[in-house]
Amino acid sequence: MQQLNLQTLWPALLDHCHALQERPQLPNNNQCFQAVTHKAASAKPITRCHARRKAAWNGQAARPAELEAKEAGRMPIPSGAEIGSLAGAHQSNRHCKSQRRSLQGGRTYSEGRSEQSEDGGLRGGRAAQEERPSKWVKDGASPESIAALADLGITRPSHIQVEAYRALLRSKAQHVLLADQAGSGKTLAYLMPILQQIRAAEKAAKQQISTPKQPKAVIIAPTTELCVQILGLAKAIAQTMPFRSVAATGGRPLKTQREALAQGTDVLIGTPGRLRELLNKGDLSLDSCRTIVLDEADLLLGSAGSTEGMFAEQVAPLQAAAPVSSRFVLVTATLPTHTFEQLQQDFPGITAAIGPNLHRTSLGAAIQLVDCSGGDAINEDTGIARKTDALQQLLDERSDTRTLVFCNKIENCRRAENALKRWQPKAGDRVKVLPYHKAVSAEQQRSNLLAFMAGSENQQRIVLIATDRFSRGIDTSHVGHVVLFDFPRDPSEYIRRVGRTARGAAGTGQSSILVLGRQVQLAQQIVERNNNGMRVHRAPQLED
Repeated sequence: MQQLNLQTLWPALLDHCHALQERPQLPNNNQCFQAVTHKAASAKPITRCHARRKAAWNGQAARPAELEAKEAGRMPIPSGAEIGSLAGAHQSNRHCKSQRRSLQGGRTYSEGRSEQSEDGGLRGGRAAQEERPSKWVKDGASPESIAALADLGITRPSHIQVEAYRALLRSKAQHVLLADQAGSGKTLAYLMPILQQIRAAEKAAKQQISTPKQPKAVIIAPTTELCVQILGLAKAIAQTMPFRSVAATGGRPLKTQREALAQGTDVLIGTPGRLRELLNKGDLSLDSCRTIVLDEADLLLGSAGSTEGMFAEQVAPLQAAAPVSSRFVLVTATLPTHTFEQLQQDFPGITAAIGPNLHRTSLGAAIQLVDCSGGDAINEDTGIARKTDALQQLLDERSDTRTLVFCNKIENCRRAENALKRWQPKAGDRVKVLPYHKAVSAEQQRSNLLAFMAGSENQQRIVLIATDRFSRGIDTSHVGHVVLFDFPRDPSEYIRRVGRTARGAAGTGQSSILVLGRQVQLAQQIVERNNNGMRVHRAPQLED
């Protein structure tokens, strides 16, 4: 098969059709990916099934460090928290099977996924699993931290959590970068060492002091939803490891947030705009702030290439207000080369802790490519019609209680939503269709999100149709099926979208990618790269 230059092919495809745009993404070892083609009913169906991935990257023996598993799971959420949080769970995989079945209209597809192994699989068996708690202790976790984690049901750290303890507690680096795949437990990775430092300082001073308006750590996240999720995790930890945390985001009463800051807090979690507003009004001082975290740093610093403007607008004022000695912790699931180079310029001497699974999908993900071309003539209207038909057919074939559909723009969200509201499922199930994008009021977005995130508490089938706003950091452990209605505009969003499933302790799920025209060729190349263990794009300091 002729190898394409994905770096140059991507821009060319952008000119071909508004619906297509993306570069490849990469998963983890021994993961099964399936390519599927969908033609018009009169066309001959084509099936392509890719074998499970090789146990080595680029023909080389797999290294134990590169075989570290992803972790994710549901955290116990304290009363009043709105969204679930991430927790660590060591996982591995074993031999996967392929099953074949037919869809309406003559389309055939294959699917497979990696499964969890009881003995640690390729990661060295049970002995390797049992070694990791001692590694966590060795790398700096205090007895109080371990007790707090145990109360959350976490007994073993993920790879990035071990690396975070080393970088944040053992190294003398002023600034630290944490980068690993979606669902690897990065929130817990930075939060626990920071809290441990706060608690250690209090014990040394023999008193717990929260100074009004002066948090000891500030966590900046791009969306209200992510801030609330981080707050939920912080509140859960605080049940065992006492500290005070406050969230300050747009769309919530400013007065309440000002009053909370005036009472004193240890950890402040907020969106950039609201934090700047509090800073400008004199309700926030960073004089006592030791650590500032940029969660989703690639977005906060401008992942699309306009890093200078984004940095000056969202981060520079906060950096300028903090003491020179403050440590910045930059957290991301995607790290394009230009972003890493910008970080090195803005944070000289930054220490990078990069997980082995960066720019790869999770072990338990099954990837399905669905060709919706239906002939040589492709335009936006016919493409949307074919994709809505394919979406309905996929939903008929699966019974997931939670399905997440990603579109590139609000207009396509509305088209998909309208098509599904007119659709009658074969099984006669009631399927609730909810939108989640900026054209919906903030209150309705919040209501739809809470309904979708209810998980096991609500077994009604719900399909959430969203833009990429939903792909940023939100824990979606209970989502069994992700549909990429539109091909993502860039490789980072491809990784994030597919990373919304196969999270959690079970670590399984499916992503169905609807493609048109020349997107098919690129999508097949993505699958080939996944099967060969290569990344979507290079991870800094790591080689493919």
